[in-house]
Amino acid sequence: WDRRLLDCARAERRPLLGVCYGMQLLNLHAGGTLHTDLALAVPRALDHGGNGRLCEHEITTREGSSLRAMLGARARVASSHRQAVDGIAAGLCVAAPAPDGVVEALEAADGAAVLGVEWHPESDATGPAVYGWLVRRIEERA
Repeated sequence: WDRRLLDCARAERRPLLGVCYGMQLLNLHAGGTLHTDLALAVPRALDHGGNGRLCEHEITTREGSSLRAMLGARARVASSHRQAVDGIAAGLCVAAPAPDGVVEALEAADGAAVLGVEWHPESDATGPAVYGWLVRRIEERA
């Protein structure tokens, strides 16, 4: 049902925000791939948390991304994931990596209101900006 919901939202150009697994699902459903075990796939990876454990690390936002406009060039995020995006699906682009190169945010390449973040904005200072972005996109459609 979650993939059907994504299809309907995209077909109607509704704003989409994917958080953690939600970002991974956005990428998978559009044809991308995942590292199913980040520690094995990227041995030099930072601690990204996982199994219910949060850790903080920095991200660097891509110049020109909507995420850069929201958060500035860098932000500290609360991360908790053992999987990560590997191959980026057509139609998406990296909006922010972690210092180890792990993809931490994706956006629609065509400027559509689609944003995925690997971290948990509800647990860090990025929450108002990220969730505010979704609210503004919804209000623009009203």
